[in-house]
Amino acid sequence: MVKGDSEYLGVCFVDGTECVFDSEAYAEVLPLYDGVGYHKLKVGTEFFIMEGGNAVGEGTVDDIGGLD
Repeated sequence: MVKGDSEYLGVCFVDGTECVFDSEAYAEVLPLYDGVGYHKLKVGTEFFIMEGGNAVGEGTVDDIGGLD
């Protein structure tokens, strides 16, 4: 979920580093759904990682890959 927005985007984690509590990690994700606002994800966009209604992590988009 992009910070400041309420739309859940839905992604599939496909690669990355091990997640350790309170540490930085790197992840590659792919979009899951049609008709969702993935256009909101641009380099520098801050986001929350949501599990249900709870934010369980946060991050910043570093690279877009094939979505631009």
